[in-house]
Amino acid sequence: MFVVSSWLQTEQGKPVVCLVFCATFFGWKCVFGKWQKRGSKPFFFMLSSVIMMKNGRCNHKMTTNDRDFDQLFSLVTEMRKVMIDMKNDMETRFDQVESRFSEMDKRFDDMKSNMETRFLKVDKRFDEMKEEHVVMNRRIGNLETAQLETNARLSKVEDSQMKTAAALTAIADAIKERTK
Repeated sequence: MFVVSSWLQTEQGKPVVCLVFCATFFGWKCVFGKWQKRGSKPFFFMLSSVIMMKNGRCNHKMTTNDRDFDQLFSLVTEMRKVMIDMKNDMETRFDQVESRFSEMDKRFDDMKSNMETRFLKVDKRFDEMKEEHVVMNRRIGNLETAQLETNARLSKVEDSQMKTAAALTAIADAIKERTK
C-alpha cells in the first residue's frame, strides 16, 4: 500500500489543490484523508482531488515541486495503467481457466451420462437374460417331466412285450407239444 499526496501552493503559500493517490490490495481506500473499508473486491486505485479556491478561482504558478509532482503523477498514472492491464490480463486468464474447467466438467458429465446409459443397457440385457433363463429352466423342467412320462410308458411297453413274449412262448410250446 502506498499513498502519494501533494499540495499545489499559491505564491502566498496557501494550499490550492490537494491530490491524493493511493493503491492497496487489502481492501481499504482513502477518501479525503479517511481510511474506509472497501467491499469484498480489492480496491486498486483511487484518485481524488480537493480544490481549495480563494475567490472562486485558482491562481498559482508552476514551481519545481509542482513539476516534480506532475512527473510523479504521470509515473503513477502509467503504473496504474500497467497494473490495470495486468489485472485485466489476469481476469482474462482466470476466465480462460474457468471456461476450461467448465469444458472439463461438461466432458465428465457426458462421460458419466454415457456410462449410466451403458449400465442401464447392461442392466436391461441382464434382465432379459434372467427372463430367458427362467423360460429355459421351465423348458428343461418340462423336458424332464416328459422324459419321466416317456420312461414310464416305455416300462409299460416293455412289460407288455414281456407278457406278449411269454404268451407267444407258451403258445409255441403248446403247438410243439401237439405236433409231437
